[in-house]
Amino acid sequence: MNANTKLIAMSHASNVTGELTPVEASAAVAKQYNIPVLVDASQTAGHRAIHMQNMGIDMMAVPGHKGLLAHRVRACF
Repeated sequence: MNANTKLIAMSHASNVTGELTPVEASAAVAKQYNIPVLVDASQTAGHRAIHMQNMGIDMMAVPGHKGLLAHRVRACF
């Protein structure tokens, strides 16, 4: 991260191993630089509790089909 960084985007968990990304730690550093944080929760939405404010997440994206919605339905918070 530096003065040119405009956004930090990360996946909440690996789609291969399931390993969780240290979102809170990364977001805390991003906040020091006033950089917004976007988390892709495709692998964890509906399986893990996600508290955006507590975790320091500014934006979150999830696919609808993971929540038993139709394909091509997306959500962004």
